[in-house]
Amino acid sequence: MKKIYILHLGNYLLKPDSGVAQKSFALAQAMRDVGREVFLVAISDQVKPAVLPPFLEIRTASRADYIKEAHRFFESLNPEDLVLFRYPFASDGLLDLVKRYGKQIIFEHNTIEQAEMLLMQREHFNRQPFSWSWSYLKYAIQTIVLKSTIESRLGPSVLDHVLGGVCVSDEIRHYECDRHKLYRAVTIANGAEKPSHYNLKSAPLKEELVVTMLIGSEAIWHGYERLFSGLMSNPVLSKRVVIQIIGIDKPASLSLPTSQNHKVDWLGKKSKQEIGDLLQHCHIAVGTLALFRKSMKEASPLKVRECLMLGLPMIIGYFDTDVSADSRFEPFLFKVENNDSPIDWQAIESWYTKLSEHPENRQKLGDLASEVLSMNTKAKQYLEFLDSLSQ
Repeated sequence: MKKIYILHLGNYLLKPDSGVAQKSFALAQAMRDVGREVFLVAISDQVKPAVLPPFLEIRTASRADYIKEAHRFFESLNPEDLVLFRYPFASDGLLDLVKRYGKQIIFEHNTIEQAEMLLMQREHFNRQPFSWSWSYLKYAIQTIVLKSTIESRLGPSVLDHVLGGVCVSDEIRHYECDRHKLYRAVTIANGAEKPSHYNLKSAPLKEELVVTMLIGSEAIWHGYERLFSGLMSNPVLSKRVVIQIIGIDKPASLSLPTSQNHKVDWLGKKSKQEIGDLLQHCHIAVGTLALFRKSMKEASPLKVRECLMLGLPMIIGYFDTDVSADSRFEPFLFKVENNDSPIDWQAIESWYTKLSEHPENRQKLGDLASEVLSMNTKAKQYLEFLDSLSQ
């Protein structure tokens, strides 16, 4: 039986409380539980922490040598082994790698790479001082006029040399297949590990409505400022709104008017256990609110899945793969437009007040999410696709 390796370039897997690490660990374990030989590999510039799965190998290299180390990793494999490779941005080095080892590689796509690369390139360009030099003007034309990035130039050629790809949304799959018509891609939305020890009992609704947003890292598409502008637009509510932002500290550039009615708590990074405990006392969780900023409409965020499996109703501003199209989730989702408009807190308060009249709803949602979004379900889909590619 073929061995399966899950490969990451960078330090994602060395942060066990991150969503990316938790998904990778849970996916590998679920595949191992059905008898497959599955191993995790991180090519990283850091050393392995003590508390990580024994089937994770860290291959240490400087960032500049990640691709060189990836060549050494592939040289150590048997030709029939398969590698599920979290897609890095296109580069000359990645193209060289897939030309040699692409028939063992299945990419995992988590974003529309060209949109995200162009966003980063624009931010970089905007930091450059104006110049009449040819290099500056060429960069300006590429970025502003042609919208050309290394991803748009090399990405299709990279895809041409690999077995196929797993995309976490239909929107991403359509994008990948549009840039390479023969690319063999499948949609398998993100899953999460089922919580084992939490009592899914709704927090009582009294004077405060506690709303929590989980953020893996600072990025403009989270859109949490829509929550704040909504409170400024609707300062008088029957409940005091307490917004908890978990995962980042308050940005130094963010200025919020003080309010005696409502409160925003920036709780910074928390462990998985600490997050679970905080969510036990929360009423509503918040998903991505500004996905349009990277030209996307659909996603399947890991943080949203964690919250749904804990039975938390969600405010979301995008089409969620596996969730939005399933009518069973509809009562538990407060959907807002994928734009910059302020959040309507009066409507949210009314919606959640009706939900809270049925205390069993949290358990009902948690059970539904566990059925649809569990990593066991996702692992089966992964294995079916990997096996179909290598037949």
